[in-house]
Amino acid sequence: MPSYKALGSVAQDFVHSFFSLMNYCEGDYVIKNILAIATQQGISKLTIDVLHQKLDPPQFAIAPKSLHSQIRSFVWVINRHSYTCHAKIVDDRGKLHQKIIWKWWRY
Repeated sequence: MPSYKALGSVAQDFVHSFFSLMNYCEGDYVIKNILAIATQQGISKLTIDVLHQKLDPPQFAIAPKSLHSQIRSFVWVINRHSYTCHAKIVDDRGKLHQKIIWKWWRY
């Protein structure tokens, strides 16, 4: 069985990958689209539940992802005003693994 120690790094790496300039869709960068929608809608915080494919607020769309069975939940909280992204993974034992990604818009 794989180690649980890496889940904090998984959260950070997943967010970095998602906001990377390599993540280009429908003629623009994903992060640019997210920030544009957030600005237009007056939204300062977006929560992305990766495993359950849910967003709060629900004005955004997300592609389904398949993650390892050791992960019970995987949620991001993006705060547009403080420029932070709080990534949280709860493993199948109930343990929380979390990282705050500062300056995530650079990726």
